[in-house]
Amino acid sequence: MAKFHLLTFETKYSRKRSHKKGEEAVILVDKERCLLAKCIVESVKKLGIKLLAGTILPDHVHLIIADMGKDIQNIAKQIKGASAHEVNRRFKSSVQGSGYQQSLWSKGYNDSFLDDEDHLFNAIEYVNNNYLKHEERWGELAVSKIQKLFEPILYDTDNFMWDDFE
Repeated sequence: MAKFHLLTFETKYSRKRSHKKGEEAVILVDKERCLLAKCIVESVKKLGIKLLAGTILPDHVHLIIADMGKDIQNIAKQIKGASAHEVNRRFKSSVQGSGYQQSLWSKGYNDSFLDDEDHLFNAIEYVNNNYLKHEERWGELAVSKIQKLFEPILYDTDNFMWDDFE
């Protein structure tokens, strides 16, 4: 039986508690956020897990996943690693071939286990509307672009059936 998780990870130095003196926070622009969505879609397919909701903001990501019996640590590592590699390859590398890559993500992640239907659907609503909470800080975001990139693999929660996760 699959377990449901609200997986959250932050960009490097984007939170005050992890901000090192003299270090710039990594803030994702729209083209990077769209590339991240594509990377997440590929990782979800590769891992054989299900995505129920997702949002990518300039400084953090929320994903609601059904782990389909897979290890959550490996899922987080795969998603963060593959996405960081691709974003760095496309946008952040210093001199090509030098091997230097900017760190994209802060260490670790937050995993909130969603143990019943109420928690699951409240979390889905939270993730789907999370950009509204941050609208004052980030202004208008390309939320619909990100959602469209997730659509091909997004589980249809309107027709939710527990049997789909066994």
